[in-house]
Amino acid sequence: MMNEFDLHTQIDLLRHGECEGGQIFRGKTDVRLSEVGQAKMQKVCFSIDPGWDVIVSSPLKRCALFAEQISQDLGIPCEVDERLQEISFGDWDGQEIERVMDRYQEELTTWRHDPTSYTPPNGEPIRQFALRISEVYDHLLTSHQGKKILLIAHGGVIRMLISQVLAMPLSTVNRIDMPYAGVSRVAVYHLEHEDVTKLLAHNFFPHS
Repeated sequence: MMNEFDLHTQIDLLRHGECEGGQIFRGKTDVRLSEVGQAKMQKVCFSIDPGWDVIVSSPLKRCALFAEQISQDLGIPCEVDERLQEISFGDWDGQEIERVMDRYQEELTTWRHDPTSYTPPNGEPIRQFALRISEVYDHLLTSHQGKKILLIAHGGVIRMLISQVLAMPLSTVNRIDMPYAGVSRVAVYHLEHEDVTKLLAHNFFPHS
């Protein structure tokens, strides 16, 4: 039986908050947090802080600027990993969701139900995206074993990471809900003969 005293690595997955720019496919479009998004992320962090050892962030502004701020506030190091960028939506990046729905209604429906069967024009294939997220995950466990990590990233990144933890098929990754400033927690227990990974919590909100 595993317990909190076993050597384990804890990863808290925090999605960025609401952004400037309205209802668009952001992907790799580099926008800032709105004031509301900034405030909610800060409230979440100071509500749940379990004594993180390190922050690891996407390089995009909606994650990295907040990560730098909170690392200074908490006095812990912050690392930026290029591989944590959101999936690229290609020609959809930066476009209003409603406009994409009007032009690509059938394709968008297909992508939402099974992203392995359709890739947006000039977008990043889901299998390629899955590979880079898997590489980041392995790197975290190697470089920060036994630590408490706050990972600040995007909805697509966190969905993919959770789907890999739960060994879900790639076709079902979009079924995972990940709201703005949502938090999930993963623990990897480093036992004598194996690592055991558990999703301890998903979308928990300790604040009102």
